[in-house]
Amino acid sequence: MNSGKNIRIITTIFMVAALVFLSQALPAQEKSERLYPVKVKGKWGYINRQGKIVIEPKFFFVGDFSDGMADFFNVVAPRMGDLREGYINEKGNIVINEQFFLAFPFSEGMASVFINNKWGIIDKTGKTVIPLEFDSAGPFSEGLAGVCLDKKCGFIDKSGKYVLEPEFDSAGNFSEGMAIVSSGGKYFAINNTGNKLFDCPGRGYHFSEGLAAVHVGALFGFIDNTGQLVIKPQFRSAKDFKDGMACVRLERDWGFIDRTGKMVIKPQFKECRNFSEGRAAVKNDKQWLFINKQGDTAFNRYFDKAYDFHDGIARVEVFENIHLSGVKMLASEVGSWFGFKIFEGENIIFPLVGYVDKNGYYVWEPRH
Repeated sequence: MNSGKNIRIITTIFMVAALVFLSQALPAQEKSERLYPVKVKGKWGYINRQGKIVIEPKFFFVGDFSDGMADFFNVVAPRMGDLREGYINEKGNIVINEQFFLAFPFSEGMASVFINNKWGIIDKTGKTVIPLEFDSAGPFSEGLAGVCLDKKCGFIDKSGKYVLEPEFDSAGNFSEGMAIVSSGGKYFAINNTGNKLFDCPGRGYHFSEGLAAVHVGALFGFIDNTGQLVIKPQFRSAKDFKDGMACVRLERDWGFIDRTGKMVIKPQFKECRNFSEGRAAVKNDKQWLFINKQGDTAFNRYFDKAYDFHDGIARVEVFENIHLSGVKMLASEVGSWFGFKIFEGENIIFPLVGYVDKNGYYVWEPRH
């Protein structure tokens, strides 16, 4: 295989990892019919939940729709550092040309973009409404976006005006009326006027369903929206509450707790995702599968990767092995950035994307 083709394949792997990673940052648009990215004969387009193609596959790569827009890129650059992303609308029309090294999902009409080592924020016309001058920026949540510059973080509104001055060492997104920030090694919650609500017993994360994970010493627990430690620190790792349950790790294995901290599905999985629409993707020793809230296998179908359900459909991946020589260092670097497993022996692992319904039937079978 020639070096040019090797680079194209590695570039594709990079974008698969990057766009799937970024698509998890924000929930996708819920007001209109959800669309799902698929690949046909080397090009990406979108299907609806019935598996019908609604945007013809014509892009080199695309991300999930969020707030009516999806990121894409259409040209395979000779170097990964030369890749540029743009945005399309739900009709498949390019509305913002490829110009960004990184392009985050839209939220509340705005998107964070990265050019020349700086972050800024654009609107849906592509206009830069908040200058590219930050070390990190966005996304907008509850009308505010966290931004950081010179190791200090604050919050801006959609005009770019500071609502909360950059005085924090770190700043999480607003959720459920509050954000968790830090200063001088201490974590605490604030409201959107900057008033301190309560101290956190350790490093705090964002609220979901009224609870937030906190890292106290070497263990994770959960606080409520008054700052009370309602689930004592006892877990090696913990994820957000979704559908009334949270995925937590005891020693090596993951299980699920309810809002009282009771272990309702015993630790037995090597990896897990949170529940969504009554199903959770979990990994046994080798493969991913879906379980219900009783911990039973939802259907007898297994995958190399599985994601959350949205409108009754979940993305799954089946890996294809491609033998490549001379590009192992580059591919391994890409994989390490995104937690993306690259190699099985001497082969590159390349994901083929499909979608299943809650009964395990393919709405779209994995294909090239």
